[in-house]
Amino acid sequence: MKKINFGIACVAMMLLILTSCSSDEAVSTGDLNQEKATVSFGAMLSDLVNNKSKQAVTEIPACSDEDVVYVEIVLSNGSGNVVGSTEDPFRIDLVEGELFTKNVPELELDPGNYSLDYFVVYDGNNNAIWVTPMAGSPLADFVNTSLPIVIDLRAGVKKYVEVPVLCFDDRMVNEYGYLFFDLIPNEVIEWCVFGNYCDENGRHHPAAFSMDIWRYENDEIGTQLYSDLSNSVELDESGDYAASPLCVALPDTEGVDEYYVEITLLNSDAYGEVTESVIRQGVITDEDVRSLFSGESNVEYFHFQEGCSGEDSQDFFSGDDSLATYYGPSQEFADGTAWSMVQFDSDGDLHAIALKFSESALSGMPEMMYEITLPLPEEAEGIVFDHIDIGFMPQGHEPPGVYDIPHFDLHFYMISHEEKMQITDAELAEILPPAEYIPATYIPTPGFIPMMGKHWLSMEAGELNGEVFDQTFIMGSYNGSFIFFEPMVTLDYLNEKTSMEYQIHQPQSFERTGYYYPTRYSINYDAEAKEYTVMLSGMVWR
Repeated sequence: MKKINFGIACVAMMLLILTSCSSDEAVSTGDLNQEKATVSFGAMLSDLVNNKSKQAVTEIPACSDEDVVYVEIVLSNGSGNVVGSTEDPFRIDLVEGELFTKNVPELELDPGNYSLDYFVVYDGNNNAIWVTPMAGSPLADFVNTSLPIVIDLRAGVKKYVEVPVLCFDDRMVNEYGYLFFDLIPNEVIEWCVFGNYCDENGRHHPAAFSMDIWRYENDEIGTQLYSDLSNSVELDESGDYAASPLCVALPDTEGVDEYYVEITLLNSDAYGEVTESVIRQGVITDEDVRSLFSGESNVEYFHFQEGCSGEDSQDFFSGDDSLATYYGPSQEFADGTAWSMVQFDSDGDLHAIALKFSESALSGMPEMMYEITLPLPEEAEGIVFDHIDIGFMPQGHEPPGVYDIPHFDLHFYMISHEEKMQITDAELAEILPPAEYIPATYIPTPGFIPMMGKHWLSMEAGELNGEVFDQTFIMGSYNGSFIFFEPMVTLDYLNEKTSMEYQIHQPQSFERTGYYYPTRYSINYDAEAKEYTVMLSGMVWR
């Protein structure tokens, strides 16, 4: 059986397609019951060229080299499930050595319209290998047809159906639109979260929030299970805002399982804009989750109270999770000031690094390129970052039509200022980092900038896909190593005084190991302090 690998070739993303004859093709067979219709799934592999309009995902799914052995499906019609169910999908073996399914009597059906609602391909060890994403999921745009797929069965024909699939990567399980426990062959337990947010007047509102969850093993954050999973807050029939709980399934193995959780408060029409930031973080265990079980099938919510006089329903996050915050020396920046900031958690681990500048700086920017260097606080010794450069580009820069808008370049350097000043060799700039250190969506730009380096752009960035540039995240390299992270943000974006958080694409590995690296960046405005903060956070040990 042919082996399939998944990767990036420049800007073309290779996808897997489980398919056969055209879905419009039906083949009559002499021994087929003329009053019935038979549906089966053939298979061949092809690829799709990356469409620049596809929405961004956190990273590219990794593929397995194991041979596929069987598929699991759920078929339904207007009356409900016909073959299989979400709780118990129907298994169909592939013909040995081939990529099409065996004929089974369960798929000899009455003529009519059916819906394929579930499609997962497994290897011989019962591991999910390929998955068809659900409509509306982050990965749905990477196939030409997502689930559910409508199948029109006519009497006396054998129907072959095209089913596009993507490689399944359990690090990205929530990106496919399936329930966690539908694809992971482990015991799982369910944890549900609900929250209230109280405004400055003490009024309670249903909280809009997101969660990020990682495995936590040997006192270290491990594989991410859920990324930026959020609840919904909507008007109900009576005109009041109501929130949905956010429920996740967590792997439950033998012994004690630990999970690192971050809960982020979000803006909502229910209460307006807030500073979107992490409000609960820490480690919970499977025993904590089980403490919410009530009876054989009921699960109580963990109910947090943010800004309210009441306490959380459980003290899961009541430990000493306070952050130690340190500031670097402030410097004049146009008509305002700018300074660096680092935060450490109660264990002394890096929580975030940021630069801050006053709102007054925006009104006094010169009409020429302007840059200052911000040293980090003394307490930042030992982290991967060395200093921050903040620069203003009044006319923007190349390429024209993309970045030629007044904006700020914010370089978080991982080398010293002295090393930075030695970046002068064009040949060294063309030595690129090894592939495992390059996030899958990033490509290098031509040439380099002296005393800065070669810049790398994400092909999923909005400004490279027809959108007007407002903010983006760039990386920089020199002599085979990545040396800076660079959020760029326009003057117009800052003047809108919004607060937003974004994901940072991650490589397979890092050259400098033994440090905390960010997985998110945010741009926040504090109306009370009249300050901006550009922060790298979501630190993970590498």
